[in-house]
Amino acid sequence: RSLLLTSTVGPVIVKGRDWSSPLGLTCRAIEANVSECRLDMNAVFQRQKLVLTTPALGKAMVALDEVDFANFLTHPLLEKQVPTVAIGKFVFDKKNVVIREEDGHVIFYGYCGGERWKCILKRIESGSSRSPKASIDVS
Repeated sequence: RSLLLTSTVGPVIVKGRDWSSPLGLTCRAIEANVSECRLDMNAVFQRQKLVLTTPALGKAMVALDEVDFANFLTHPLLEKQVPTVAIGKFVFDKKNVVIREEDGHVIFYGYCGGERWKCILKRIESGSSRSPKASIDVS
């Protein structure tokens, strides 16, 4: 069937290195694999942009360094999701992120209620589950 009639393409593999978005989100490497995706063909022809009309299901890998992780924590879309607790809103410190590959930890800091908080993101062995799990210790 014609792409013009169905607006469906696939399988699709997207790979990149040293990627960045207009709002400052960055990553060292990215790879996404989907079996198919549906495109807005008007956007393809008029704006020369690939715009999905429905979410594509697949797998993705994103490799971040300390700067990338800090950019993720302080990205406007993530900042909107940070809850306000009784003592105030948690604000991430963009300048203090450490990735400890040997431990599988990411250490980062933030401020809330006038105090500095240390956060440790840790991988958790998932046992029989195929999906990786994580926890965050805050002190």
